[in-house]
Amino acid sequence: MTRVAPGDHVVCSFIPNCGVCRYCATGRQSICDMGATILEGYLPGERFPITGPRGQYGAMCMIGTFSQYGVISQTSAIKVDDDLPLDKAVLVGCGVPTGWGSAVNTANVAPGDTVAIYGIGGIGINAVRAMSQALAEDPAVFELLAAMTNATDERLRAAAIRLGSSIVLERARGGRVTMRGISRLRPVRGAADGDLDIDASIEGISAARSQARPVALDDLTTLHWARAHTAFAVVVDRSGSMNGARLAAAATVAAACALRAPREHAVLSFAASVDLIRPLASDIAPAAVAERLLRLRGHGVTRLSDALKAAGEQLAPARARRRVVILLSDCRATDDDDTLETARVLPELIILAPADDHEQAEQLAHLVGARWAALANPLDAAATLDDLLETRATA
Repeated sequence: MTRVAPGDHVVCSFIPNCGVCRYCATGRQSICDMGATILEGYLPGERFPITGPRGQYGAMCMIGTFSQYGVISQTSAIKVDDDLPLDKAVLVGCGVPTGWGSAVNTANVAPGDTVAIYGIGGIGINAVRAMSQALAEDPAVFELLAAMTNATDERLRAAAIRLGSSIVLERARGGRVTMRGISRLRPVRGAADGDLDIDASIEGISAARSQARPVALDDLTTLHWARAHTAFAVVVDRSGSMNGARLAAAATVAAACALRAPREHAVLSFAASVDLIRPLASDIAPAAVAERLLRLRGHGVTRLSDALKAAGEQLAPARARRRVVILLSDCRATDDDDTLETARVLPELIILAPADDHEQAEQLAHLVGARWAALANPLDAAATLDDLLETRATA
């Protein structure tokens, strides 16, 4: 045995690889010559792993992993890092490569295909994840999914919202998440409040005991939340001009703000009235916010001034130095109001408008000194937001 040693962490591969045949030598271990006999039950050299009263016993794919113990060839054992948890590593032995590979490589599932998956076990769930990834990478198909959130069939609508929310959250994580928008814990020595940091205080406590004196504040280290750098108020237009794709962009931005400023971000929607979906300080999960945004239905007039005023009120008590209102709208106000005056007093305004209907958003941004961008793909919203935030930070 030359590949592994006693105590190594290994993953059992259902397809052995010799490492020297022409397929292994060219990076195609999945079709190694040794795989030709995996259903025969015996190990390389036609040796059966177990002999009993009824003869010789084989093992499926040369490993027989339904058994608690096994005798396998080193060609079926793939060494992994010792700090990799085995209950996680086991998933890549079969479930992930079989499920993902069958959907993406073998079946070559493409946007628009109809697919049936029988069983959502280790293999099935990875096939689902692979197709979800393919779906997330195609703007047209995602827009179709967003439109399905308006389906009249309740079960179809609920399934579309769940899948859309999952894709939105995954895409939101793809942006540049920095410490600029996150409130951090700061260690402070000698403070009378905060949460005691036991590990950092051990040295001071030990010194006090060795000197036979009471523990003083100067011996202790406590943790305090540092002032957050950025707070967000996301304002989503739910008037009649906003459809599924535009609401999907809103859900992506809301999720991105939750990741960038988890303690201080508010989410509001508006048409004729303003609804508070998430207050500035709340424990409402990003997934719940995304689902609620995807459930919105466009209707009614657009009272933009009221929405911006409500966003400013949400940001007023924020601890952050930087306070940003993010408006997702075509900015076609249908009521006469004081939008310009309200927008000008906001600390900072970013407008994200639909690419096919952005003229009035561009005009508003120019008049009030806001930054803006047109969104062609709703799943690009998080990356676009990052670019606009970075433009202000580096200006």
